[in-house]
Amino acid sequence: MKIMRADVADVPQIMDLFVKIYGPDYPFKKFYDPMWLTKSIYSDDNIFLVAKEKNKIIGTGSVYLTAGGFSDLIGEFGRLVVDPEYSGKGAGTEITAGLIESTKKMIQFGFAECRVVHQGAQKVCERCGFFPTGFEPNKYQLATSRESMVFVTKLFEPALSLRRNNPRVIASIYPVAAKSMQNLGLPVDLIVEDEVDGYPMEKSFDTKELQSAGVSPLLRIERGRVKNPEVFGNLSLSYGFFKIAMNQAHYLVAKEKGITLGAIGFTVDVIDKKVKVLELIEFDDEVKGFLLSTLDKLASQKYGAQYIEIDVSAYSPKMQETLDRLGFVPVAYCPSMVFRGVERLDVIRMAKLNIPPDVKNIKLTPMAKIIFKLAMKDLECKKIGMEITETTRQSDIFQGLSDGELSQLAQICKMVSYPAGKTICCEGEMGKEIFVLAEGRASAVAKGSRKKRIKIGSIGKGEIFGEMSIIEDLPRVADLIADVDSKLVVIDRFELENLMNKNSHLGKVVMQNMAQGLSRKLRRCEAPTTDL
Repeated sequence: MKIMRADVADVPQIMDLFVKIYGPDYPFKKFYDPMWLTKSIYSDDNIFLVAKEKNKIIGTGSVYLTAGGFSDLIGEFGRLVVDPEYSGKGAGTEITAGLIESTKKMIQFGFAECRVVHQGAQKVCERCGFFPTGFEPNKYQLATSRESMVFVTKLFEPALSLRRNNPRVIASIYPVAAKSMQNLGLPVDLIVEDEVDGYPMEKSFDTKELQSAGVSPLLRIERGRVKNPEVFGNLSLSYGFFKIAMNQAHYLVAKEKGITLGAIGFTVDVIDKKVKVLELIEFDDEVKGFLLSTLDKLASQKYGAQYIEIDVSAYSPKMQETLDRLGFVPVAYCPSMVFRGVERLDVIRMAKLNIPPDVKNIKLTPMAKIIFKLAMKDLECKKIGMEITETTRQSDIFQGLSDGELSQLAQICKMVSYPAGKTICCEGEMGKEIFVLAEGRASAVAKGSRKKRIKIGSIGKGEIFGEMSIIEDLPRVADLIADVDSKLVVIDRFELENLMNKNSHLGKVVMQNMAQGLSRKLRRCEAPTTDL
C-alpha cells in the first residue's frame, strides 16, 4: 500500500469510490463532479491523499485548511473513504496519519466529524490522536434521513502554550466541556458562572436582509467583530466582498431611525436545511439580543432550518446564557480553537435542533458514547426547559417577566404527567408545590356541607393552582384531579420564594399578578352545585 498526493489522473477512481461508499443518491453532488474534484486536488486550501495498492485506489481522505479564520490555523480532516473490499488493512489509519504528517507544521487545531452508522472513522481517528469532544445530533441530511456526527479534536503545537486559561462557562455547558478536556488530556480549568444574565431581547429594531451588496457600513463597526468577538466563523466581512459573495453569506442588519447599529452574518445550506452563524457585529447589548433572537425565528420560519449552529467564545457566559435561553445546547467543546491577538481561545459549538432527535441504531466507541450521553441529556433537559418556559410565559401569574427571568424560573421547575382521574394534590395537605397546567384539564374538588365531594372550579391551560401557599402557610382547601391526561409544571414553593427574594423585580411582578388573579377567581366563583 502506498499513500501519496492525489493527481488529476486519480479523479475517475476517486469518483467511483465515492459512489461505491455513498451510493448514487448522495445529496452532495459535487463529490461526483470531476471539475470540483480536480480543483480540490490542486487547491492550496486542500491536502488530498489517496491510498493505492497495485495502482488501484482503495481509499482517500483530505484536509481543508480554510475551516477557520486566516490566523486560526485550523484543519478539517474528512472525506475519508475506504473500499469495503480492503477493510481491515489499515488504509484509513495510513491515510489519516499521512494527512497529519502533511499538515502538522501548517495547523494548530485539527478536527473531524465521524459518521455514526459504524465505528470505523471513530476508531481511525482515536488511533491517530483525535479524541471525542462533541456529538452533533442529526446535523446532516444524507439521502432520506438525517445523520449525527461525533466531533473529534487533535491539538498541534503550539496550541497549548498559546491557550488562554480559565474559560468562564455557564453550568449547562460544564459537563460536555469538562469531559472534552479530559479526553484531550488537559487540566479542567473551567470557571462556572452560576448567576449570569443573558443579553436583553425585548427591544425591537428595523431589519433588512442583505447578501454582499450594501454591507460596507458594517466594516466601520469594530465592536463584536474586531474587539473582543464572541462569535466565530470561517467567513467574515474582513475577508472581503468577493469571498462573501462566493459563499452566499447573508447579513441581517439592524437599524434605528435609518442608522445601522449592527448585523449578524450567516450561511444557509439548502441541502442540509442548516443555518450557520458566521459573525456578530453590534454596538450594544440590546442589538446583540435582538439579532440573535430574530435570526433564530428567521432560520426556522423563512429557511426551514432543522439545525442551527453557532461557535461562541468560552469566555463569554452572557452570550452562552443568551443562546441557552433560545434553546441552543452545547454539542462540542473545542480547546484552543481560534487565534485572537496574542493567544488562542476555547470555543463552544452550540446548536439548536428544530426537529425531534433521532439517534437510534448508532454505533459509537466507548469514549464517544460518554460524550453522546452528555449531549443528549442536555438536549432533553433543554427541550423540557423550553416547554416549561412557554407554559409559564402563558400563565397570568408570570406575565410581565423578561425572557431571562422566565429562564431563571424554568430552572426551579419540573414537568410532570398525570393520567386522567389521577389526584395531583390533596385537600388538607400543606402546600409545598405550585402547579401550572401545560396540557389537559383539571378540576378542584372539595368536601361539601354534607360531606359530599363537589367541584368548586376547574383549571385550564396556563392557569395556576396552589399559589395561595406563597401568601399563607395553610392546608390546601381542595383536591386537584386531572380530568384528562394532563401535563403540569410543578414549582417548589420554597425555591420560588428564594428566587423572588433574590430577584426583587420578579417577586414584585409575581405578587401583583397573583393579587389580580385571585381577584378574577373570586369574581367568577359560583356556588358549588355539582355533586361528584
